[in-house]
Amino acid sequence: MSKVNANFKIEGIVAAPATPLKDNGDLDLERVKDYVDFLVANSITGVFILGTLGEGMSLTVSERKQVTQAWVKYGIDRLQVIAHIGAGNLRDSIDLSRHAQQVGVTALACMSPSYFRPANEAIMVDYLEQVAAAAPDTPFYYYCINFMTGVNLNTAKILELADGRIPHLRGVKMSSRELPSLLDCTSVCGGKFDVMIGSDE
Repeated sequence: MSKVNANFKIEGIVAAPATPLKDNGDLDLERVKDYVDFLVANSITGVFILGTLGEGMSLTVSERKQVTQAWVKYGIDRLQVIAHIGAGNLRDSIDLSRHAQQVGVTALACMSPSYFRPANEAIMVDYLEQVAAAAPDTPFYYYCINFMTGVNLNTAKILELADGRIPHLRGVKMSSRELPSLLDCTSVCGGKFDVMIGSDE
């Protein structure tokens, strides 16, 4: 059984930080400490790492693990650290999910694969369920960013179908620009789900 508090919520302002890189493209993770200081000084309460702005999909699995460890090392006592662990295939997503729980992130988020895309909401939930099962004690969020993935499914229906199947599902990060879909997510299943609104512009 999941140890996640059923009332867990992401609170405050969550930033989507860029991943620090050197001029040659290597990770520059010592800069994460200064990044944390800057964010906390500006009243940021959480970070959503390795999403679109963090270029998670441009990094290797090993690099993503290193980035996650750095944010936990320097930030976990001062910020909620939400790690995006979605990848182009199921095994990498599961690997990243398991690792993120092991190092102690606050929560996880997973977007849809974008090349071999799920054909319907039920298949999407099957995918998310397997990824979430690798980190059963960490709050889990679906990351809806359909204009990048090309996956145009009903997000509220995904939450509804996943309710009960993913016991530690706590909500969705909505980067979709579709207001009706956003509103549906706030009311599905009696409004039980946390809805993070996030679009960089």
